[in-house]
Amino acid sequence: MRNSFVKKTIVTVLIISLIPFAIFTAILINMVQSFEEERLEDSLNMIISEKMQTMKKDLQKVESEVNNLAQWAQETAHYPVDSAQLSADYQRNRQNVLEASGKETSTYLPSHIPLTEEIATEIIQTEAMVPAMASMVRQNGELAYVYTVTARGFMRVYPYLDNQIFAPDHDQRTDPFYTIANQPHNLNSANWTKPYYDYGGNGWIITCSQSYYRQDGTSGGVVCADVILDKLVQSIVDFRIGDSGFAFIIDENGGVVYHPYMEAIKGNMGDTFQINYAENYQESPVRKQLLKAMQADKSGLVSFNAEGRKKAVVFERLDTIDWIVGIEIDKEEYSVGREYLTVGVWAVLFILLILVSILGSLLSRRIIAPILKLTENVKKMDQGNLVPLPVDTSDEVGMLASAFNSMGQKLGQYTGELIYSKNQLESVFNSIDDTMMILDGDYGIKKINKGRLEEGGLACCYQILRGQEEPCRNCPVGDTARLLNKHKSEVACGGDIFEVASYPVLDEEGKLKEIVVFEKSVTGEKLMEKELFQSEKMAVIGQMVAGVTHELKTPLAVIKGASFLLKGGADGKEWEEIMGEMDANLARAEKIVYNMLDFSKSSWGESRLHDSRKLLDQLYMLVRQECVRKGISVQLNTGEEPVNVFGNSDSLKNIFLNIMTNALEAMEEGGKLTIQANYTQEGNVCVYFRNTGTQILEENLGKIFEPFFTTKEKGTGLGLWLVYKEVIRSRGSIKVTNQPDGVEVRILLPGGPEENNVEGDVRV
Repeated sequence: MRNSFVKKTIVTVLIISLIPFAIFTAILINMVQSFEEERLEDSLNMIISEKMQTMKKDLQKVESEVNNLAQWAQETAHYPVDSAQLSADYQRNRQNVLEASGKETSTYLPSHIPLTEEIATEIIQTEAMVPAMASMVRQNGELAYVYTVTARGFMRVYPYLDNQIFAPDHDQRTDPFYTIANQPHNLNSANWTKPYYDYGGNGWIITCSQSYYRQDGTSGGVVCADVILDKLVQSIVDFRIGDSGFAFIIDENGGVVYHPYMEAIKGNMGDTFQINYAENYQESPVRKQLLKAMQADKSGLVSFNAEGRKKAVVFERLDTIDWIVGIEIDKEEYSVGREYLTVGVWAVLFILLILVSILGSLLSRRIIAPILKLTENVKKMDQGNLVPLPVDTSDEVGMLASAFNSMGQKLGQYTGELIYSKNQLESVFNSIDDTMMILDGDYGIKKINKGRLEEGGLACCYQILRGQEEPCRNCPVGDTARLLNKHKSEVACGGDIFEVASYPVLDEEGKLKEIVVFEKSVTGEKLMEKELFQSEKMAVIGQMVAGVTHELKTPLAVIKGASFLLKGGADGKEWEEIMGEMDANLARAEKIVYNMLDFSKSSWGESRLHDSRKLLDQLYMLVRQECVRKGISVQLNTGEEPVNVFGNSDSLKNIFLNIMTNALEAMEEGGKLTIQANYTQEGNVCVYFRNTGTQILEENLGKIFEPFFTTKEKGTGLGLWLVYKEVIRSRGSIKVTNQPDGVEVRILLPGGPEENNVEGDVRV
């Protein structure tokens, strides 16, 4: 009863019942979680929007007042004053710094800047700005100081600031608040500095600066307002949500403006705040990714896992000052749906188990007895007794018994047909002229057609067919036994070449049972292909002779001229230069001749690694004159490092040259040929040929690799067919596509002998 039908039925019903229950539960949980996510996101967006509006309003108010002060400074710079009326209160102190005691504001002129008539005029003119400065400070509690720094280096500050905090030669024009306002793209607008430690002892501040101009259009200086950072971000500092939620501010580069978990840092006067958001979390990869997300978008919500908890950050960019304001929460504090679902899930499971138990009891009484009786009768049929089974009932069990009777009758018929089919296949197997055999996984022959096996028992295929003691090189049988799939390759033995294909036969468990091997001699075909390749290559060489001849004319002309100069009695340094020029041109002519000879000779040796740039340079020399004649520019991009391609050199030359000549023929009116070779991620080599010539008709793209297909008046139609054959033989692929400005040919080849076939047979 271990494998009884009833038990299987109960399990099936239980599984079928659990599927919709699981789907319903998943949908319910997803709905609850989605609702919680939407509710949480809406709440956070509303909160951060409110905080942003408050801060933006405060910053815009400061910007507006700084703008007004800049206009006031520009107006006062036009006031006509008499520099001789400068108050005697302005005196140099012991450190030679110009200051005025007893004033409402403090003034500062570095010790190295002389008090000129122009600066004296500026001092008097800036006194008119004091009421406006005082009004700004009184109306804005977050402002620490309001001041102006002229283009000549004079500074006036409100309220009074002791000059002793500055070095005697400190030039305010080198400080960030001055330089940021005088950058070309920041002129005539309010600009904010990064946080830095206040010289006046107000802690961390940021400064809003704006430039102004004199009547002659030159820079008059800048006006500034120092905002106390703690007061500006007070609404962010005081914000808390839940037990762990908090708000923070960073700048566009990730520098922390405010963060509750950051240690309180007291800086030196003038120091810029340099703590980075990710550094605050010990360079956490999760925090780095979060920082990138906040820097990439203007606003959003990012969920992440950190410190073993599910968290979320909602953020929004404060465009006024290029700050990012964020709120971080612990999402698990706001997830309440899962607790309510637990009780319901267990209740439904309990009810489901009760229903399945009742169903199992019913099935046991109504089905198990007839099934057991039917099983006993089927066992008799399994023993070879095909006598019809008794049919006692008219229900499904009776119908099953009738089906077994029909099956027994057909089994008798099928047995006879199988014997006939076996004899028929045996005749077909023995009638094949080429070699066909069945091997085991160790090359042992189990069966071979036409009595090719001599008497004395079966042995390994390479012993019987080749007379050798080890498997043939490139034999696909080993790959089929190892990878359990079809393999096909060419095998050379003696002076013959065979095309061998091997097919695995697997048992019901997917394990190798035997291998079917088909072998066909292709020696004649290969010799013909070799002759065709050599003929095609020599035809191309014939077309290139004129170009090579022109190439040789140049060095010969140089040598002839040098010979004439030598006869004229050249000596000394001139003689050495002439001989050097002759040697260089002799080497050039020799290289051209050897290049032609090397390309034209047959080299059907073994495959090896070749420098693709060397091959392409060699081929370009053959077609360079043709490119010059047609006005075609050639761009060869292979990089500084060598890109090595694995294959037969003669085959690679024919492939590349055929593609290059086809590209030149497509650009009769001139154009550009781009050749690029580089490695792929898999270690293979991809060579691109892109030309700006005539496109291929769409209906012809699928035919260009067929033998004897050509659109040229004098073409043979064998060039691209031979290219395709060689690419496939080199375990590569080729693809031709039309581009908006011409045609692209992509050839993918192995980068080494250990690489597998690349991408398969891709034509168009």
